[in-house]
Amino acid sequence: MTIMDHRALPVRADGATQDINDVIADALLLTQDVQDLARLGVTVSVTIEPGSITAGVALDRHTVSLLPSLVSYIGAPGLTYPKPGQARAVGTMCEGRISVTVTAPDPAQVTSQELRTAINQALAPVTNTAPGRAA
Repeated sequence: MTIMDHRALPVRADGATQDINDVIADALLLTQDVQDLARLGVTVSVTIEPGSITAGVALDRHTVSLLPSLVSYIGAPGLTYPKPGQARAVGTMCEGRISVTVTAPDPAQVTSQELRTAINQALAPVTNTAPGRAA
């Protein structure tokens, strides 16, 4: 996928309306994933504009253990501490086409018990409670 600069083109109402509808419908496909992550304590936002895609990821005290993995995944040069108690990593994904910012509580501010709890929750087996299935 190549991100192209915004250039005004002649507009056909039917085609443009269908394109707008498709973009909005595609956004609905992400809704469940974003909501599932939010239940875990990870907030994700994605902004798509002509010429750029940016993603923001915010971790809470229970998911701060994900920070090292995310920092390596987005190729961030390291952490900065913009204010007391907060860590931030800025990097890119998809060969530099998507800018990503990850914010989290400063890992040094999170107790070892909180990290252990977060790790145990992440490693806990997932149970399927669908009707007719054993948990």
